[in-house]
Amino acid sequence: MVSKIIVFLLIIAALVVITMLNKSNKKVKKANKKANNRKTNTIKNEKKTPVKDVALVEERTSSKKKEVEIDPMLKTILDTVAPISVSFDQNSFRFGDKIVRAYAITQYTPHPKFGWLADIMGIPNTIVSTLYTPTSNADLMQALAKTLNVMRGTAESTRNYIEQQRVEQGIENAEETIKRLDRTGESVGRFSCIVLAFGTSKEEFQKSCSRVESKISALNLRVKILSNLQKEGFMSAFPTYTPQADVLRCSEKIITQSAMEFGMPIASSAFSDDTGCHFAEDTNGNMIILDMWKRIGDRTNSNFTVMGMPGKGKSFSVKSILLGEWMRGTRIYIIDPEREYVQMVEDEMEGEVLKVGANSKGSMINPLQIRTVSSSSKDEKNPDEEDTANLASHLKTVETFFDLYLEDITASQKALLKDMTIKAYAKYGITFESDISHLTNNDYPVMKDIYDLIEFEITKLDMKKKRGENVSTVEYNDYVQLRGLMKDIAVGGDSFIWNGETTIHSDSKVVALDTSGFAEGNEKLKKIQYFNVLTWVWEQASQNREERCIIVADEAYMMIDQRVPTALIHMRNMAKRGRKYNVSIMTISHSVVDFLAPAIKQYGQELIGTSCYKMFFGCEGQNLLELSNLYDLKEAERDFLLGAEQGYALAQFGSKRVIVHFKVGDYKKRRISGGGEGVETKKKNTSNRDNVVWQSVNA
Repeated sequence: MVSKIIVFLLIIAALVVITMLNKSNKKVKKANKKANNRKTNTIKNEKKTPVKDVALVEERTSSKKKEVEIDPMLKTILDTVAPISVSFDQNSFRFGDKIVRAYAITQYTPHPKFGWLADIMGIPNTIVSTLYTPTSNADLMQALAKTLNVMRGTAESTRNYIEQQRVEQGIENAEETIKRLDRTGESVGRFSCIVLAFGTSKEEFQKSCSRVESKISALNLRVKILSNLQKEGFMSAFPTYTPQADVLRCSEKIITQSAMEFGMPIASSAFSDDTGCHFAEDTNGNMIILDMWKRIGDRTNSNFTVMGMPGKGKSFSVKSILLGEWMRGTRIYIIDPEREYVQMVEDEMEGEVLKVGANSKGSMINPLQIRTVSSSSKDEKNPDEEDTANLASHLKTVETFFDLYLEDITASQKALLKDMTIKAYAKYGITFESDISHLTNNDYPVMKDIYDLIEFEITKLDMKKKRGENVSTVEYNDYVQLRGLMKDIAVGGDSFIWNGETTIHSDSKVVALDTSGFAEGNEKLKKIQYFNVLTWVWEQASQNREERCIIVADEAYMMIDQRVPTALIHMRNMAKRGRKYNVSIMTISHSVVDFLAPAIKQYGQELIGTSCYKMFFGCEGQNLLELSNLYDLKEAERDFLLGAEQGYALAQFGSKRVIVHFKVGDYKKRRISGGGEGVETKKKNTSNRDNVVWQSVNA
């Protein structure tokens, strides 16, 4: 279709040229007539006119002739569009000074390569003409059923091994097509593709023909010379003629609409998978299709790292990816400290928002409830071993929680707190040997239980003092100080966040965990709840290995504490183990510098380095320097990130890097709503409805 449009435009250009030539010829005749008249007058008055005047007249006449000379370029265009002659042979034809051969594609693969038609249209010295006519699915299925009966008879009767293999493959393809059409109701149509290969010399012509035949064969398609139909092939490809019946009989085949669309030039890209969903566009405007669950080459996991300054489009790009995966049936959990995903999840994704922030009374995640713990050491020892959920493993998570919350705790007080925690579990009948698989949310201790045990120990020591028994002053003071440290979380202002049984639950495919509402500057509580929510999310996501699941850790820098690196270690272990459970971890943050501080660099670098998919938006300064050193960016890549516009990113798929533009269709734009650093909206007051810009919605 594109080729036909190009030829049609050339014909219009030729008509314009011919009109110009006609006007030019009229001017030449008129100029010549005037010149002859002037020459006659000059001869009549030769005796009266001085010599210098005659020379002047001749000079003026000559200059007039030069002004109406025809441009040689116009003659070249005319010769190309309207050749002197066209003659046809059995397997080729001459079109002016060019030798041309008409081909038809006579067989298509049921699983076409992405951009297959674009590959054909990209062959040098060719003109490609395509025709697609929608048809009824019912008619196709009836035709396929009849063809199947014929092929089955052929398979049983033939003795030729090669022919039998081809027929059996055809039967398999036909059966698969019938099942797919019956299941999905996908549209189909009759598709015809004519290829004209040409050259100005015999050698160039033969090279063009060889390229066509080898390229199309490499795409698992079958191509045939239109023998004795060269004229009809030329007419079918030419925009001024209708498709010829003889050519359609041998070239028209039924294919699915998706197979045709998959092949179009607009679908071709420097990077695209055969399966997946729309990811972005490359710098040429071609769409990129990505299957983040595909394991091929150096793409060994589905983890994402997204970095960039605020307002560059991180949230918009992630929302676009999540919408595509939601449409594919992927389960999604989003840790949302800034409420950027809340509206989209509720209104557009049929999901649920769980409020687990500072204003979330009644929505509790009990830090003391034993949950599955991910340990990266199992990857080396026994990669297929399940992550465990027992008291011994969960105590490490509880220790990390208290390390984040109790910043001023001493080593001796920490030992006492661990002892009180184990006793609290024992009160509920939970020991290191207990099977916790049958326990419910009501079967675990809460923070008040630990606080009461500390109070009990202080009371015991007070009674000993009254009886005159020796009591260690250091131990007594440690208990008293520990009681003070635990008061807020057990009975004070923080108790409504962490003192209670787990009450949140969701069976929804998409869950946003709203951790907002903490007072500005209270980074400690944000950090602790982020870690607490992350442990709960991992337990939910890792329950079913057969189900794809994405965990979005937005504003992941909030969980980083250089004083307590174990929180970051926990997230790193999740990223490492995610591929075993079909889980993708999306780590989103402003700056890579947050993850590379000396105290945590070992773990932060592992976390962002383990991701097979990376998206770097605009950045500068120390962030750009660290990013460049970490990933060995080229000078052109550094320059791009320094001046990157909203919506543009340097994307990395495995080891391959591509500059991408996150520009999506209307069906996604309508759904991407609520917050975001680069929400794509339609430009106001413009006649071009398809022209879109990036507009920041930050306050």
